Amino acid sequence: MGTSTGELTDTVILQEERWAYERRVDRMTYRAMADLAVRPEAEGGLGRPVSTATLVRRANAYRKGLMLEEAETRDEYRARELEALDKQERALYTFLDPVDRAETSKMAGALGLTIDELMQRKPAFIVMRADKVRIAALSQLRAVSESRRRLLGLDAPTESSVTLTTVDATDAALADLAAQLGKTPERQAS
Repeated sequence: MGTSTGELTDTVILQEERWAYERRVDRMTYRAMADLAVRPEAEGGLGRPVSTATLVRRANAYRKGLMLEEAETRDEYRARELEALDKQERALYTFLDPVDRAETSKMAGALGLTIDELMQRKPAFIVMRADKVRIAALSQLRAVSESRRRLLGLDAPTESSVTLTTVDATDAALADLAAQLGKTPERQAS
């Protein structure tokens, strides 16, 4: 099967977009790009003339595509990171339990009991988790929580604004208000 004209055109456009964007990243002007485009590929050109207006469109189209791809990739990356943080958090919660279940289970097995039987009948044999392990787990949970807040942008400052509407009080408005209150208005010295 041969390549269609449309596919060749799309390939040429994509090549021009990337080429124009890369030259723009190198801070080359569009006029200089147009001069370079006519040079052979071996000399860094495209081997064909391309107008400055076309180069502007090509560079902008490539940048727009990069931004869309980055936005999609960012959401996927954020989801993966959140999943990893959730796994870390679940693992850390086991270290907050004052009873070291793994060691207590070994002790129960050595005594020929289940862990529940050991905890009910022989509480003296329950293996307690060291306080420093629990404190370290709390510290790690705080770090996981901080990472989650940063990842979701919850730690960013929020902007708030207050709009005040002021009304110029005139003698007539004050007299009207005083009349409604059943008082006579006092004149202010100006």
